[in-house]
Amino acid sequence: MDAMGHGLMERRAAEAWPLARQVMLSPPVSTWAPCAGGVVATGVGSSEAHARYLVGLLRRHTSVPAWFEPLSAFLEPAFPGPSCRGRTLVVFSQGLAANAQVPLGRRAGFGSVVLVTAATEEGQERAGRPERAAWLRRLGVEGCRVERFPVEDEYTILVRLVGPLCGFAAAWRLVASVPGNDLPPSGAIVGRLDEWGAGPWPGEMLEAMAAELEAHRGGFVLATGPGLGGCAENVVAKFVEGLYWRGPRMVDFLGLAHGPLQQLVARPEPLWVLGDCAVSRRAEGVARQAGLRVRRVPLPGDGDLAPLAAELLLNPVLVGLARRLGVDQVNWPGKGMDGGLYGISRWEDAHDETGS
Repeated sequence: MDAMGHGLMERRAAEAWPLARQVMLSPPVSTWAPCAGGVVATGVGSSEAHARYLVGLLRRHTSVPAWFEPLSAFLEPAFPGPSCRGRTLVVFSQGLAANAQVPLGRRAGFGSVVLVTAATEEGQERAGRPERAAWLRRLGVEGCRVERFPVEDEYTILVRLVGPLCGFAAAWRLVASVPGNDLPPSGAIVGRLDEWGAGPWPGEMLEAMAAELEAHRGGFVLATGPGLGGCAENVVAKFVEGLYWRGPRMVDFLGLAHGPLQQLVARPEPLWVLGDCAVSRRAEGVARQAGLRVRRVPLPGDGDLAPLAAELLLNPVLVGLARRLGVDQVNWPGKGMDGGLYGISRWEDAHDETGS
């Protein structure tokens, strides 16, 4: 029996990196030339982190201008404006959820469209979601680029473990297909992540959190660099969706001194410094001098690596804590109560006050 979904969580956590590894090492299907005006990327939930990661990679490793827009921006009548006609829209959505159809419904305002998803026509038909299969057919007929990553059916439990990691890998592969990019070889990145995932830190973080469960359950702080801080949604979701805890507050290393440090002195909470650089070590030292409870995990500080390394760090932590605490991931709190927002797929839906 796996009534609470713990066995399923363990299996998905175990397969997440091998699948993501395969995505990163697989060659792009074809080159990608975004519109001259650049890229507008969007997504919600874990897909927001993927979109922000794509934007960061494009800015660091290509000459393509890139911006992130929250999904709700596409509910505004004036968006997209005239400037978007010369830009490429990139939408991330693992399962092509209803919310992801909002920006796709405004695709006529862009010069080209890319959908990054795990959904397939066949899979959506089998799952009884013909409207999503129809979307994929329509986009294919229109010539939209579809970038796929595993896995299509990651349901049953609330928290996702495979898609968040594989979505980052798909963003990497998409940027690797841009002519003239200066990304490091994917094999080198994968090798570093292999070493990180096999190291002691996931186990050490699990045991440290388990030893102070109540302190962490009520909220804690993660100090990070820009590589991870810009993709904070996935990290926070691990604890919110995986354990139903108050989400950790994420602050930049330098931002720690601008309010959070003073608040932690007044109202102590566990503090984790995630990074392996001079500034992360200084942040740890400042926190210790202030008398705070602080632990530092030498998460790779490279912005290309940090989001993937954080997944390899936190998936085992999440699974271990869920099992120890007896967290029910099959019958989660609020199950079935999110339709009024989760079901929005068109601009009109957001303005239908009779919807629920």
